[in-house]
Amino acid sequence: MERKLRVFQYGTGKMSVYTMRYVYEKGAEIVGAVDVNPAVIGKDIGQIMGSENKGIIVNDAK
Repeated sequence: MERKLRVFQYGTGKMSVYTMRYVYEKGAEIVGAVDVNPAVIGKDIGQIMGSENKGIIVNDAK
């Protein structure tokens, strides 16, 4: 039985968008995300990546 890699994303800035897309392209899943930027806290990571919602809301890392 093969298990899906589960990733926790720390930071959702410009460079992180590429890594989050890569995670999904390779068949893994993001299970949580945090950031310190108030502009992204409360947003779905899919919205940040420019794709459909993923059901993962960015929380405050403070």
